[in-house]
Amino acid sequence: MTTRTPSPPQAQEPKVTPRNRTITTSAQNMTSNPSAGSDARADSRAAIKVELAGRLRFNDRSVLQRLGIDRITDKFVADCFSNFMNNSTHCEHWGKLRDVVRTAEATGRKNEIEMYPPLEYIFNYVEKYEWNDFKGCPGGSHRRFVGGHQQELSSEVHTLGFPSVKPDFSLLDPETPLVDSVKGKNKQLEKDNEPHYSSQWRYRSGFAEVKSISSQGPTSPTKETVTEIVQQAADYARLHMAARPFQLFSVGLLVYGLKFCVAIFDRNGATFSSEGSLENDQGWQLFLRVLIPATHPVIPALQAEASSLGITVPNNFPTFSVSLGDGRGTTVWLVKRLEGGVPEGSVKIMKTAWRSSRRTPEADIYKSLQTGRNFRSHACVAQFDEGGDVGFEDEQKVSVSALRKTMGIPQDGPQEDKILHRIFLSTVGRSIWEYESEEVLIRGIKAAVRGHKFLYENGILHRDISAGNVLLAVNPTEPGSEGFITDLDYAAISDDSPPARNRKVPHGGHITGTYQFMSIRLLDLMEQSAQGLLGDTEIITEVRDDLESFLWVFCYAIMRHHAVQYSSDAACRVQFRDTFGHLRLADIYKSRVSGWPVRNMRYFKKGLSAQLFQWFHDDVGTLLRGSGTLYDWETGFIFTHEALDEMLGIALSRVLQVTV
Repeated sequence: MTTRTPSPPQAQEPKVTPRNRTITTSAQNMTSNPSAGSDARADSRAAIKVELAGRLRFNDRSVLQRLGIDRITDKFVADCFSNFMNNSTHCEHWGKLRDVVRTAEATGRKNEIEMYPPLEYIFNYVEKYEWNDFKGCPGGSHRRFVGGHQQELSSEVHTLGFPSVKPDFSLLDPETPLVDSVKGKNKQLEKDNEPHYSSQWRYRSGFAEVKSISSQGPTSPTKETVTEIVQQAADYARLHMAARPFQLFSVGLLVYGLKFCVAIFDRNGATFSSEGSLENDQGWQLFLRVLIPATHPVIPALQAEASSLGITVPNNFPTFSVSLGDGRGTTVWLVKRLEGGVPEGSVKIMKTAWRSSRRTPEADIYKSLQTGRNFRSHACVAQFDEGGDVGFEDEQKVSVSALRKTMGIPQDGPQEDKILHRIFLSTVGRSIWEYESEEVLIRGIKAAVRGHKFLYENGILHRDISAGNVLLAVNPTEPGSEGFITDLDYAAISDDSPPARNRKVPHGGHITGTYQFMSIRLLDLMEQSAQGLLGDTEIITEVRDDLESFLWVFCYAIMRHHAVQYSSDAACRVQFRDTFGHLRLADIYKSRVSGWPVRNMRYFKKGLSAQLFQWFHDDVGTLLRGSGTLYDWETGFIFTHEALDEMLGIALSRVLQVTV
């Protein structure tokens, strides 16, 4: 296994059989699905708006250079433009586009749907224009813009994970497969007898977003303001990069009125080209210069991906999970080491993420467990094998700033960077919601709590307990090791064993953890901070916050398990989404304070044993009602490892009374 990649990063992603990929997402997006509708999209884009504030760069010359427009000769562009404008049919479609925009500008009526047909006509013209005459490139081997009205884009498989969305246009790869039939699936395609391409994001090289009024463009009066078109484009870009996990950035064409620009999204924000206008010949020719490399795969800009890593993925593996919403672009793979080009040895976990330059690398945290602490391994903690920051051949780290510098983008001085980080773990697990029985689930969570206690007693506080980091063991090595915790990316290391009770996080900084599983206490403090009620007070994370998160993981696992098992039960899916599908902090806080994870268990009652259902009602419900020995009115839950283990032990004993 290697963590080196050539520079510059222009190679193709490793070949993986698509049917063997299984995609899930981080907790913030696990429950997004077609039925979630506008609320889920609004939640997602509200979160994106916060994430992108201050991370946008406009009028950047390097954007168009990265597209390869300098490889297009002036004569080729002039001929393409002249041929279009001297054809009455072509001009008729251009006139329709112009009239639609002028009407929208005059009336304020947003009617971008009427822009789709003439834009698609222009796109098709460029795609098919005399490719045999362009530097000897073969015709027919072009990418193709397809209107979003034809189909929604989805994930690799139909899971609860990927939302279905409709970019105004998506840019199809040449090898995009056709679906045999659209009968009963898409009335518009069936009516128009249009070809039906795969709806998977992995077959898209880019996308286009359209607005009918020029004032709806990406620029804003302040650095902290993120416009609607940028939010939408960023939403598509995150899905695009998630479905193509080795892709380093995503490219979008933004058309607003008769103006346009190109946006490139990476793991640390977005850069935008200077603005062009279709109201003059110079702007028209620039538009063609953009479309030519976008639709022609010989120009590699849209394929800028990390190269093969010396790793192969066996075809029979459920190989791939991807995390969205956390800004880290986390992907997890089952892999084997290559020996002489042949997969050898045991299966490993390969985790790739874009870590913050302000955090200790996860590999370093794992290594600290192995050196200088007289630290022994534990069956309930993932075992580190090897890994670290990914580097180019010249030893420079693969980071957003390095990639932007390579592409000629000026940097603004010292700031947070995103660095590509890859580790290999020898402990292989499966998702916590993929349990076969309630006993397996409870034993798995109990084991993970045991692993958390072990880390804590040795000076490490995890700080990111979530459904993606609490796993069931595939092959438990001993009784009590049926589950384990992983992902120490946000862990804090202390010289104390155990660490000090309080973990301070600078006020205004990103509190570690996944919102969906964060403790009620932290959610409350973050809400107060967002409203400016805390002043300069620091927000403190404690071990009890991690322990409370295990309860939310328990609830999530049950709901997701049964939402999949009873996929035809609309109530299950709706309640699952309403409980764990929110992205806005205020909505998540309201859900937890109201006790929805426990109250909504009644919708999953048919899949639960009466004993476990009663345990949730009595034991967990008592906590949420603010009574019992584990609750204090001033400080909230008072969890300890022993108390949580005892609670889970009671649940297990009740379940075993049924199964014995």
